[in-house]
Amino acid sequence: MRIRLTELTVAGNAAREKYGDPFMKPLAKRLWWLPLASATMARLLLSCPIAVADDSPQWIWSPDHAMQEVPEASCHFRKAFTVPRAQSAEIAISADDEYALYFNGRRIGTGQGAETLQKYDLSKLLRGGRNLVAIEVTNTEGSTGALAARLTVTDDSDRTHTFSTDDSWLTKTKPLPFWFAAIYN
Repeated sequence: MRIRLTELTVAGNAAREKYGDPFMKPLAKRLWWLPLASATMARLLLSCPIAVADDSPQWIWSPDHAMQEVPEASCHFRKAFTVPRAQSAEIAISADDEYALYFNGRRIGTGQGAETLQKYDLSKLLRGGRNLVAIEVTNTEGSTGALAARLTVTDDSDRTHTFSTDDSWLTKTKPLPFWFAAIYN
């Protein structure tokens, strides 16, 4: 049996006329459900917990050495940050093996051992605007050395800003004089 294309077209048109063609209806009539679905989806998304970027500190060292092949030497780390109208700041720090912490050009403290986490209140030296954290870490024994730190700053609107060690921190194994001061930024 042969059916011509014109016969199918005529038969299809008759069926559309009898039962209605959903594709022939105006777009607005076909998509009546879209605003309801969008509102339901928005409510669902807003009720779900929002994933927050992981701000956990990473163990870092100079990119010149693999983490397990660190010579017995020092590495110098710097992180400049800007917070308008800063109110308070605290840093939690741990280093393998020893460290010296500087903030805005002033020596704050020293420590040793990767097993201990030490905290320092930096609020008295904190300035509104640009600030600088500088840390010297010395590997005194073994072939591993690293730094992990998290700086937490609260501004005057009670928003918290965190600056954790990651690959954005500047590192140098042979620093310039006064590397811990903001004169190089």
